[in-house]
Amino acid sequence: MAAKLRPSNVDPAEGALEELQRVIKQIREKWSNVQIIVRGDSAYSRENIMHWCESETGVDYVFGLAKNSRLIKMTTATQSKAKREFEERRSTVVSFLETLFTPSGELQKQATELINDSILYRSLNYQTLESWSRSRRVVSLI
Repeated sequence: MAAKLRPSNVDPAEGALEELQRVIKQIREKWSNVQIIVRGDSAYSRENIMHWCESETGVDYVFGLAKNSRLIKMTTATQSKAKREFEERRSTVVSFLETLFTPSGELQKQATELINDSILYRSLNYQTLESWSRSRRVVSLI
């Protein structure tokens, strides 16, 4: 709906709220009751943008967040659980393969290729130390 070429020394979210308001106004003029989901990367998880989306009826948002030490600490238990689940499944597959083939280190690699990674989600209440006015729901994919 909009694209702007800017120099690399400009904040990626500069002017984003005004563009978002302009585009959503145009959408609302044509389709007044449509549900709108704004999607952006971590550069757009700014207080002014999130606050505006939260104040608008029918506008939700999903923004990425960059990893940081606080988020990593909050998800450590879930990361450990995902690793344990993966190792348990791999161990089961290795045990089965060892009944069919001569046990070797290669079976570990083959078993790893046969199973999917454990993917867990964790819902957190999170607030930045300075830039957000309140706590918001963050979903972590592990």
